[in-house]
Amino acid sequence: MAEIDQKAELFKQKKDEQSDVSNSKPAEDATEEEKANFEANKAKKLEELKVERKTISDEILALQTRIEAYNTQFAGYTSLVSNLTETLQNYANQAQYKQTGYHVVQDGKNSFVYQFSNINAAGNYDAEAWFKNYINSYAQTAHKPITTYGEYWAQGPFFGMFVEPVNLFMHAIIKGLGTTGWSIIFALIVTVIIVRLISFGVSFKSLFSQAKMEEFNRKKAKIEAKYAPYKGDKQMMQRKQMEISELYKKEKISPWGQMITMFITLPILIVVFRIISASPEIKQATWYGIQLSATSISRVMNKEFAYLPIILVSVAVQAVAQYTPKMLKWKRKKSLRADAYERAAMKKENRKGNIIALIFIGIGVMFSAGLQIYWIIGGIWTIAQHLFVHYFQRTKYFKNKIEPKL
Repeated sequence: MAEIDQKAELFKQKKDEQSDVSNSKPAEDATEEEKANFEANKAKKLEELKVERKTISDEILALQTRIEAYNTQFAGYTSLVSNLTETLQNYANQAQYKQTGYHVVQDGKNSFVYQFSNINAAGNYDAEAWFKNYINSYAQTAHKPITTYGEYWAQGPFFGMFVEPVNLFMHAIIKGLGTTGWSIIFALIVTVIIVRLISFGVSFKSLFSQAKMEEFNRKKAKIEAKYAPYKGDKQMMQRKQMEISELYKKEKISPWGQMITMFITLPILIVVFRIISASPEIKQATWYGIQLSATSISRVMNKEFAYLPIILVSVAVQAVAQYTPKMLKWKRKKSLRADAYERAAMKKENRKGNIIALIFIGIGVMFSAGLQIYWIIGGIWTIAQHLFVHYFQRTKYFKNKIEPKL
């Protein structure tokens, strides 16, 4: 700073000197030649002073630039020292938490604290969050996950009845194998198997009553055709519903039998979605570079094409799963002649089935990668189940031992 002040003072002196020279005049009694020489020397002196002032100005500017660079560098060092200090403090706090099993006292109660992970302060996945958490003030903000059965019930009956048991079961598998993409997928596979075995047992009768259901559908189609001309007549429509209800009772078929599987699997699908989107261990997990909690279609739109195969496989598997029963049914009925009533019933049934199939296929595109993997596993199970039921019904054991009891 002292050097700049000296240069500034010298610049001022040169400026004053330039002003004096500029205002100087030749003597009144000077000859024309002397006046000409005076003006020439004056112009020369002014040019020299101008050059000197420019040189001094450049030197001052260079000094100011050096000082600014120094200040910037010093500020960077200061910030670095501050960040290092905060990081060391965060690390020391974390080491202290580790001694108590990552439990700290807040408001007189124990609150669980996670180790640093790839979940940022907003609760979203960030590949660099583990580092940022160390050097930012929110590093020691305690996570407060739902850990007890009472806390799950406080979120509502759905959490207490479904989310909590499935979450504990999946995390027992994941933590037992280590939190990796493969352990999470294995937990999803086991979850699908257990859920589908339960639904298979509950809906066993409806699954193996295909022949009976086809006969029932033909009879139902005849009733609907019988009352087709009376669509605007409320009394006739009531009679139609009564006849259909009597048919259900006579054939001992529950109208909800085919919905049992959906009633069991749909809540579990929602449960898995909640677990994948909220569980820190699963949320930060990756599988071959794919973040399991990321929405695949959004990542593909951002040109992350590693997520594209999951979308394509999910769509393909669900398409096959939805249309396998139709293909097997066509194979079973291709040699039989259908009457007009049956064709009308089948046409209506196929139209509804196609709409449902498209919904199931399309909705899977919007899922997160982890939920799409669950969707794929469930679709593969559905395909295998359709094939098993179809071919098992053709065995002598089924016809002699099981079919009479249905």
